[in-house]
Amino acid sequence: WTSTKNLKVWTDPSFVGRDTEITWDVKVHDGVAYKVGYTGNHYSDKAVMSVVFDCSRDGENWKPVGKDGVVYRGGVSEVSFAFTAAGDLVAIGRNEDGDDTGFGSQLFFARKEDLGSWKALNISLPYRFDSPRMIVLSGEVVVFARYAAHLYPFVPDWMPLLLQKLGNLIAYSSRPKAAAVYSVS
Repeated sequence: WTSTKNLKVWTDPSFVGRDTEITWDVKVHDGVAYKVGYTGNHYSDKAVMSVVFDCSRDGENWKPVGKDGVVYRGGVSEVSFAFTAAGDLVAIGRNEDGDDTGFGSQLFFARKEDLGSWKALNISLPYRFDSPRMIVLSGEVVVFARYAAHLYPFVPDWMPLLLQKLGNLIAYSSRPKAAAVYSVS
């Protein structure tokens, strides 16, 4: 993390976040900065990531939102979020490593009164939204992400999780992709 007041002189970088955390998105809402990231053993045969959500009033000192800041454990990484006009949170995350909800993408929702308690879908969406960026545009929540016409789960779910993960990744990587804007209703 580094900052500037004039775009010419920058502060020395300072560490922000947990060890191994990859911060994916940062937003300011009602004067408070929020960041979402993930930690864990991404791409390993027994991958379990923790999606973490923190807030800060100065951009340097961050504290967990909720008990410990962990809002999801499973195969999800690359999470983006937005705040609705009502102040509730919506988020989307890529579920590439898979978990008990499947493979693809996961949607989340949290009420403004409890932003540290994210509710996920029971089943992941079967499409993979890569490198998502979620914003509110003219009052509507939209996601910018890579687009693939095919369903992400390629390998049958009765196969071992590691074979599903590898097969899905190889099949997905070999298919054409584009970019798209999605409406979240």
